[in-house]
Amino acid sequence: MNLNPKWRRRVFRIFPAAVLAAVLGWFALPFAVPVPAGLSKDPAASPVLLDRHGDPILHLTLPDSSRAAPVPLEQIPVDLIACTIAAEDKRFYQHGG
Repeated sequence: MNLNPKWRRRVFRIFPAAVLAAVLGWFALPFAVPVPAGLSKDPAASPVLLDRHGDPILHLTLPDSSRAAPVPLEQIPVDLIACTIAAEDKRFYQHGG
């Protein structure tokens, strides 16, 4: 299929512009789309009812029948962190994310 020079010039002008628009659109998309409400806040901890001495009486569950409690990073065993990284991302320490 032979394209005349005028048509070829037009294609060579439009194609780079279309590629540039697609790349810019791809990188602008995260800023244009709102973050879902469930992802924008910290997960809730399960409520605990305490007696007057501060001892737990009842551990309540979250609406999805699960329990959650925040744990400081220092309290998580090193082996658990290593197992999670090994299972999720073997190259975790070799790349920037």
